[in-house]
Amino acid sequence: MKYFIVKYVLSTGKIEEAELEPSSGDPAYLYDMKRGFSGFKLGRDAFATREEAVRYINETLIPKKIKSLRKSIAKLEGMKF
Repeated sequence: MKYFIVKYVLSTGKIEEAELEPSSGDPAYLYDMKRGFSGFKLGRDAFATREEAVRYINETLIPKKIKSLRKSIAKLEGMKF
């Protein structure tokens, strides 16, 4: 089944599409055998629809990255030499 992968969206800038297969042990994990057995978690790294993927990026990934960068900036501004 085709899924939309967002695991690398902040570094690549694009949502990837791939044919993934569910794990035999846990169907929440998906694998891409063509990439050398890359694993993705459904609802975190891969989504069934593009709309779900975009919503996750806008509501979760970007705010978390901004928060992390603000924390790094505050740490740098607080440094004294």
